[in-house]
Amino acid sequence: WPWPRSLLARLVRATAAQHPGAIGLDILLSEPEDARDDDDLGEAFREAGNVVLAAKLGGSPQRLWANPLPIFLANSAGVGHVQAVEDPDGICRSVPVQELSAEGPRWAFALEVSRVAKHVAVDQNSGGLWLGKDRVWVDGSMRRAGKAGWESYSPEFLTINFHEQYRPGQQMQPFVVVSAAKLLDGKQEPALWGKAVLIGFGATELSDRLPTPVSGQMPMPGVEVHANLVDGLLRGQGPRHVSAFP
Repeated sequence: WPWPRSLLARLVRATAAQHPGAIGLDILLSEPEDARDDDDLGEAFREAGNVVLAAKLGGSPQRLWANPLPIFLANSAGVGHVQAVEDPDGICRSVPVQELSAEGPRWAFALEVSRVAKHVAVDQNSGGLWLGKDRVWVDGSMRRAGKAGWESYSPEFLTINFHEQYRPGQQMQPFVVVSAAKLLDGKQEPALWGKAVLIGFGATELSDRLPTPVSGQMPMPGVEVHANLVDGLLRGQGPRHVSAFP
């Protein structure tokens, strides 16, 4: 890594050939590279028609967001933020429903992938957050209308319903995991048909890893955190906090 984007374009095409419901690319594509390769990758997104891209808050005032290049955005099915939340104990249990950007509120990456996979819309109103006709439970307050046209936003979070963390060779795997090499070799993967497929890093030296409630000594790759959240959204099994009364 970094691969040339022509190779990433081959991987997207190989994934699209498995007829997934959505392809979530958990890789930041915010810098231009070889113009021909960038054009090829943008064309691969257009051909697939169901690729969701990732954006992330930047670390400098000059560049608030690391956004996909315009050529990639124009050919994608959506873009979502990949911000995670770590609780005071350093454990990731949730992601923000939205992050604000210059273009307006930006949904979480997992919500966008689920939207594309289910062919529905994400809607938030006074009645709650909806993925098509399915209610999505969130923790936090809804946005409140203010005076003179102002609105205030309180943080809202999607709590992740974690499976056991993936380990190579384990008997019961939480997700279907396919190496890029197999797809690039042209091997068929029937298990991906109609599924939400996430492409990201698993290698220790490459992935953005986060401690989670199910992590052992090795934190969980960010793409697996998103996979847990997408799975809960598609199954309608997101956990929520409840109030206890005496």
